Amino acid sequence: MDPSDLRAVRSRRKLNEAVLHLAAGQPVESVSVAELTRAAGLNRTTFYNHASSPADALEQALFGELDGMRAVLSEKAADRSIPLEQVWDGVTRDFLGYLERYEDIFTTGLLDGRSPILTRLVGHHFTIAIVLLLDTRPSLVPPDWAGDELALVAHSRFVGLGIIGVLQTWLESAPPRDPDALARILLSVLPAWLKQPTDTQHPKEEA
Repeated sequence: MDPSDLRAVRSRRKLNEAVLHLAAGQPVESVSVAELTRAAGLNRTTFYNHASSPADALEQALFGELDGMRAVLSEKAADRSIPLEQVWDGVTRDFLGYLERYEDIFTTGLLDGRSPILTRLVGHHFTIAIVLLLDTRPSLVPPDWAGDELALVAHSRFVGLGIIGVLQTWLESAPPRDPDALARILLSVLPAWLKQPTDTQHPKEEA
């Protein structure tokens, strides 16, 4: 590997570690570039080679795994041999592991809406996950709004923001928190049209 590439990888690792540590103790809006570069042991020039702001650094450090989970959701949903309920259960379990690793960050940022940026980022990622799922399985889209892009995005955002509400409620509960209870609630609040076990509404679109 080129030495400059190796330095970039090391800088990225230091920046990820520093922003995750700082965001666990305060909303990312309160983290300054100076504070973050000092914690990471980097200068401002190096910082701006990797991120435009502390919030951007947090998104890069925190949401790469969610991107991977989103890809798994789409891939498994595309396999018609896997029941959708099983797909949702697997993805939910993966998310619970992710939430456990970063629980301090989500507790700090999501409770009482302390971090509007984190709340927006989480909502965006869940919304995109639902949009991609419906692109993969168009037969899940209720017939009365099939082909209506505005309705598709609106319903997806409704579900995505609803998941944030579930997370906030769970994080408000006293530790030790029960991940199995969160899994049950997350699966129960999903609308029925997202959990159809078979494609029966308009299968011609998926032929």
